[in-house]
Amino acid sequence: MVAAGAYLRTLREARGLTRDEVAYQIGTNGVQVMRIEKGEVDTRGSLLMALARRVQANVDQLSRLLLDDKATAEDGQQLATRWLSSHEIAEIDAMDAGELDEFIALLDEIRQQDDAALATVRRMLRGLVGR
Repeated sequence: MVAAGAYLRTLREARGLTRDEVAYQIGTNGVQVMRIEKGEVDTRGSLLMALARRVQANVDQLSRLLLDDKATAEDGQQLATRWLSSHEIAEIDAMDAGELDEFIALLDEIRQQDDAALATVRRMLRGLVGR
């Protein structure tokens, strides 16, 4: 449960959500979310799945972590990081031409405002797509 908790915590933090925000949205409290993330409780499946859905977890990965008695918190964090990277790349790949045009227009706006900001965005995008 420790690996699964670390996986969920890593995803929650990457999405910029607090424990209390997530807890409210899934119908529990922040202490319960903290206990799940620390692997201190074996919670009911419906709460665990609500948490997973809220942080956009990969349910197959979460299941593997729950079933692997030898999985560590570090294993959970690494798997979440890989999921985030692949998920972000998939979102960029899934953009249609209109969305890409909007994105490019936004980048042009940023460039007009601040060349340093545009350079930062470009570096981030290159990191996402591995170029």
